Amino acid sequence: MNSISFPTDMNKNTDTAAMEIMIGNMNLRIPNKTDPLLLAKTIQILTELSC
Repeated sequence: MNSISFPTDMNKNTDTAAMEIMIGNMNLRIPNKTDPLLLAKTIQILTELSC
C-alpha cells in the first residue's frame, strides 16, 4: 500500500523549510521554492513506478 505523508521541517544545512513525501518505499525531500509543475510531474512518475 502506498502512502503519501507531508511532514514539514527545517533543513539543518540551509535553514529553509522543506517537505518530505513518502511514496511507497521512496522518500522525496522538496524545498519550498520547487517549481509546482515539475513537482506534480515528479510525484506522478514516482507514484506510477511504485505500483
